[in-house]
Amino acid sequence: MSELNEKSPGLRLGRIAGVPVYLAYSWFFITVVITVIFGMQLQRTAWIPATTAYLLGFICSLMIALAVLIHELAHAMVARYFKWPNSHIVLTLWGGHTQFGSFQATPGASLLVALAGPVSNFVIAGIGWVAATIFEPAFMIGAILNFVIYANLLLGIFNILPGLPLDGGRLVESAVWKATGSQDRGTIVAAWVGRAIAVGIVLWFAVIPLVMGRALETTTLVIGVMVALFMWQATSALIAHAKLRLRLPGVKAGNLM
Repeated sequence: MSELNEKSPGLRLGRIAGVPVYLAYSWFFITVVITVIFGMQLQRTAWIPATTAYLLGFICSLMIALAVLIHELAHAMVARYFKWPNSHIVLTLWGGHTQFGSFQATPGASLLVALAGPVSNFVIAGIGWVAATIFEPAFMIGAILNFVIYANLLLGIFNILPGLPLDGGRLVESAVWKATGSQDRGTIVAAWVGRAIAVGIVLWFAVIPLVMGRALETTTLVIGVMVALFMWQATSALIAHAKLRLRLPGVKAGNLM
């Protein structure tokens, strides 16, 4: 969640519930990556033709985009309840984000807006599980439905981890914010926790398997490293921005001149 940028963030898809939705051009890159990786894995493990495997891979990438869109819409709808201004949604290389105009937030509102996203993913996973249990769909539909269930579970669980830029980081940020009266100090602490999570992802998917003599899983390794790099870049920007805002009250006009 950040302030609204006047520059167009990508291809405008339209509005959902009055919220503008954009597709960042970087999304096409990650869609190709997911389609190829999932297609190769499905072809190897499910013994299905290449065309079917890559088609399923592409559908899986679309299901991820849909899950992220619903996740971000949940943020936007709860933010609307708190009268946060000018929201829009951007589907990006790394998933998506919801941006807002300039406003004054409270720790409680910030936390509720953040947690709305993961909750929406858990709801989708629950609905998918009920549908799979009742209808027992055929192979193609069943494979897609199972992917929707697990993708939303993973998206929800991952996003409640307590470090920025993940939604769960708002819990740490809000706690420090409440204790110190400074959102920026809360942002810095939560961003450092996010950095620790990024390091943990690399250790889990790359270092630990090598130390234990296990073969590296290409799909999880590539996605894990990409997510860790994104988190490190995002936390670096958050820390720098928060430190700058902490210094602003002490800056004098004479120093600026």
